[in-house]
Amino acid sequence: VLFQTGFSGRAEFGLTGDDDFSVKLSADGSTWVEALRLAPGDEVYSTSNPPPGGGSGVAESGSNANGEYIRFTDGTQMCWKNDFVAAGSSAGVWTFPAPFVDANAAVTATALGAFARFITMTGVTATTATLNTYTQDGGTELPDTSIMALGRWS
Repeated sequence: VLFQTGFSGRAEFGLTGDDDFSVKLSADGSTWVEALRLAPGDEVYSTSNPPPGGGSGVAESGSNANGEYIRFTDGTQMCWKNDFVAAGSSAGVWTFPAPFVDANAAVTATALGAFARFITMTGVTATTATLNTYTQDGGTELPDTSIMALGRWS
């Protein structure tokens, strides 16, 4: 579908040459900017440019056995996993559901349930983080944990 002003195209949406649904805009009727693309079956959409007025749109989101992630067009990425378990150990390694660009992600975790635990992060890389747990009574199990990382994907 094409929207025109004075017989010059300004906006269009639909399947414009491929199987992806897209929305495109033009200031002059000849140069087009893709504002949104939806890929069939992916449940993922991308935006080529930041939204008007600044801010950031969602570039990609997804999930796998390691958790869920969301990537924003400004390069920010957030990963999380609820119910992370490293049974029988005082340490556990979480592999991020999507890699970060470097080892500078900020990682935090919260013990689930009624556990008096102190959890620290060590060995954060672009793809993993190691959780360590300490207890007042000398316990050695890492409790079920909700964990989140925030950093850059680009």
